[in-house]
This record gives sequence, C-alpha cells and structure tokens, in this order.
Amino acid sequence: MTAAAGSRDPVRRVATAVLFVAPSALVVCAAAVRPLRLPALAVLAVGLVLARRSADPRIRAAWAAPLPVAVMLALALVPEPSPVAGAAACTDPLPPRMFRRVLEMIAVLLTVVVAGLLSSSSRDALRLRRPSGRIAVLSIGLFLVATPVAVVAGPALAEPFFGPVGFDIPGPLVLVPALVFALANSVEEEVAYRGAWLGWGERSLGPLLALGSQGLAFGFAHAGTDYTGPALPVVATMVAGGILAGVIARRTDSLALPIALHAAADVPIFLAAVCRTG
Repeated sequence: MTAAAGSRDPVRRVATAVLFVAPSALVVCAAAVRPLRLPALAVLAVGLVLARRSADPRIRAAWAAPLPVAVMLALALVPEPSPVAGAAACTDPLPPRMFRRVLEMIAVLLTVVVAGLLSSSSRDALRLRRPSGRIAVLSIGLFLVATPVAVVAGPALAEPFFGPVGFDIPGPLVLVPALVFALANSVEEEVAYRGAWLGWGERSLGPLLALGSQGLAFGFAHAGTDYTGPALPVVATMVAGGILAGVIARRTDSLALPIALHAAADVPIFLAAVCRTG
C-alpha cells in the first residue's frame, strides 16, 4: 500500500462514519427543532435515493432507517383537528382525531415499505413477525390490565404538566374510537421507531447508538407546546420509555409488547382530548 493510499484510508473511514450517523442525527435534531422537520425530510429522501447507488448495504440502511420517523414528524406539523370536546364529540363514531391517526399510520407504513424497497433492507429486521405464544398472551394480558389503569391514573399523572385533566365516559361505545386511535398511533410509532429506525439502524449504527438515537428522537418528538408545567420531566420519561421499548423489542424480537403497552397509554390521551371536562 502506498503512503498516499494509506493516508486516504482514515479520510474514507470518517466519510463512511458520517454517512452512517448523519441521517439519524439529522432526524433527532428535527424532532427537537420543529422548523427543521420539512428540510430534514427532504434531505433524507434525496439521500436515500442517492444511497441506492452505494454498494454498501449499511449506507442504504442508514438513510432508510429514520425516514418513517421523518415523515411522521412532518405530518405532525399539520394542526390537529379542532380541540372542541363535549358530549357530541365524545359520542362521534368517526371523530376527526381518530380518522387522522389512521391516515397517518397508513402513510408511515407505506413509507416503511418504500424505504425498505429502495434500500433493500430486510423485512425481518422490522420485528413484525408473529410473536411467540408466550409473548402474544403476555401482550394481550398487559394491554387488558394496563388500559384501565392508565384511564384511571392518567388524569392525576398528567395534571402537574398539562393542568387539570378530566373526562367523562358516557358509554362503552366511546371506547371503540379510543381503541382505534390508540392502536393506530402505537402501530405507527412502534413500527417507525422500534421497527425501522432500530431494526435497520442497527446495521449501520450498531445496537447501542441505534437504540439511543431512536429514544432521543421519540422523546423530543413529544416535547409539544401544550405544557402548563415543566416539559423536561415528560420528555426525559419519553426518552427512557423509547429506549425501554427498544430493549423489549430486541429481547423479544417482536413489536407485540411495545405496541400493547403503548396502546394502553394512548387510550386516556384520546379520551382527554375528545371527552375532556376540565
């Protein structure tokens, strides 16, 4: 090896490392800084198209991994449906908030499909395979137990950060759109963060960096603007929750448990938005 070739090797390694890390770092920043979301999505989409030319599958995976989250962050810039709540909104079988979340889920899942095709990334890495019998039973059981606990305890836990949160449940039918919303939101976010970002990102970033970066983006994405109390504890909790969900997904090789627990936590979020009394 010539001296010139040897001197180029460190430069090539640094350039490759940048290609691995830059997409995830960009989306983490976009999650924290809302004006960066549309530019980040554009850069990521162009980068993935260009990465198709690379013979290194790790570079293609690096640009595909955070793309579904980038799409989700961009969609979050569209204002939520009118926050008007009350008896009419609470008993609406097709509330706009639920309908929007279902459409967002479809958009994110389609992005996962397109990103996987463009990058030739493995479907198995998404951890969407059928869980084992034990994990399936545990997921269903935890959802059935955690959902009523979240509904009862949620308002008290949310009050220090969002002010008084109360909601009425006029009948069991209101739980139908709440469950649809919760399942759509949990599938959307778990497939994007713990499926694509973590599953595909492990190949280029390694397990620890992929786990940490998706957790950071997940926490920053939930920073929001509707806090009446300190946002930092909630964001830190969401970061920890995102990392924990990633650990569970890796240990069980399935998204079943993260989706079940995530959906249970989202049911009271829907009820607070649509059936709020406080």
